[in-house]
Amino acid sequence: MTVSNRVFKIHENNGLLTLITNGFTPKQESFLQHAFKINRDYHRGFTRGDFNMSASNASQYILKLKDYLEVFINSRPVSYKIKGMPMTGDSHKITQKPTAGHDFLNLVEVLINEPLMMHDLKIKIPNSLVYETLVKNGSSVNPHNKCISLKFESNDNNIVTKILVYPKTIQIDIGCSFKPLVYDMQGFFILLEHLSKISYHIFGISKVQLPPVHEWIITHYHLNKDGSLELNAPQFHLSVNEVCCGFMRFYAKKLPVGNTIRAEKVECPRTPLGQAIIKVLYN
Repeated sequence: MTVSNRVFKIHENNGLLTLITNGFTPKQESFLQHAFKINRDYHRGFTRGDFNMSASNASQYILKLKDYLEVFINSRPVSYKIKGMPMTGDSHKITQKPTAGHDFLNLVEVLINEPLMMHDLKIKIPNSLVYETLVKNGSSVNPHNKCISLKFESNDNNIVTKILVYPKTIQIDIGCSFKPLVYDMQGFFILLEHLSKISYHIFGISKVQLPPVHEWIITHYHLNKDGSLELNAPQFHLSVNEVCCGFMRFYAKKLPVGNTIRAEKVECPRTPLGQAIIKVLYN
């Protein structure tokens, strides 16, 4: 969008979202980019407390930039997102007033005995040889972010994979929101098997041997619990920011078997997969 000679748009290249702006003051530019990074990298709204400034100063920025922001969750504090930024839950119909009180507690109680699951994983592999080899072989490079996007077809239709090769790193996105992996040894074995196939695929087109998959860095994933019963309550999306457990979401999730309640928490461990597996094994 363009307002008063300002340029403001979200651009996507090979799965990577960037915010393109022009005509703002340097401080406004910094504010918008920081807000955008919170939305994109942490998959949550931002509040006044997310900035290195007083809450009153942050409120002034939000007021001045209101044409470029949207209320993500009408709570206390209010959670915002960059206008036009796709967020988890945007595809769901959200009630004006989140389900609360006894109704909400009854919905949450059904999750207590449900297995812990994981989805929307991001894996990083520090490596420059794959990029150099692909460039030499004539692979198409995105001129904006220097990224090479590789196609990967999986036998499991429930898993969507993106492979993004950058000059010094490889990023792998694993999407399985409609059928998450169980957060246990079996789930991690399925993940390791899938990543091993990706490693073999990358070797096949680059002839570069990557490190063992248990050394790959897991930087981001969503932990979730889904209700086993179909949800007949109104659609809702409620976020809770607690000191004890961090930022959590509760929302109605539309699955192939019907609507259910989902509790979700974003984790950003930035540790090797092997360490993540050991954590599960001894917890």
